[in-house]
Amino acid sequence: MSSAGDISFERECDAQRKDLMNRLSSLIDDQRELLRNGPPTTSLQLVKELRKREKLANVDGKESVETPTDKEEQWQKLYKQLENEKDERSNLDRAAWDIEDVIESLKEEIGNLEDSRKFHREEVKALEYQAGEFDYDHIECERKFEELAGELESCQSDKNDLDLEYVSLRKRYKKTKAKLKAFRDPTAESTSPGPGSSSSSAEESDTNDDDNGATGGQKVFCEFC
Repeated sequence: MSSAGDISFERECDAQRKDLMNRLSSLIDDQRELLRNGPPTTSLQLVKELRKREKLANVDGKESVETPTDKEEQWQKLYKQLENEKDERSNLDRAAWDIEDVIESLKEEIGNLEDSRKFHREEVKALEYQAGEFDYDHIECERKFEELAGELESCQSDKNDLDLEYVSLRKRYKKTKAKLKAFRDPTAESTSPGPGSSSSSAEESDTNDDDNGATGGQKVFCEFC
């Protein structure tokens, strides 16, 4: 689960590593070329050839055509050429050492780049693991939310049932309160005989019927009520 930034970083590391490896390969080739060629041998060959000729001339008893002055000048030129070649060899050695230093520096830079890539990959793995944990927690939260939603719906249904029961009990309370009031003040019925009495008795009978219906046919008061 790598992001676009991770892929870009990996490509950049690959490009840098490829460039460094190309530079390293080129420097190694230059170093091998220097070691393969070695110091120039032209002057050494001339000196050996000159000494060989002198030795052969002495053995044969022949006199040299060249004068001592010419020979000295030739030797001086050869020595000067050897000195120049020594300086050139020293310069080549220093260049080889510089190349060796650059190679070591490039190797160290490549190693640091590899360490950086390794650390970045480990960091990406850690982030992916955290993302997986977050996904699991999100799923778990959704499951708990669904459970709580179901419980809330059940509680709402229970509340509706309790509201209906409360309304029923409220009605019964009002009827019972009216009956209790009539029971405590019986003179209200005895002082008004006649048609009104039968009406009050009928109302009480209706109230008793309602109450009996609400309580399942059981009487709330005694028979004297």
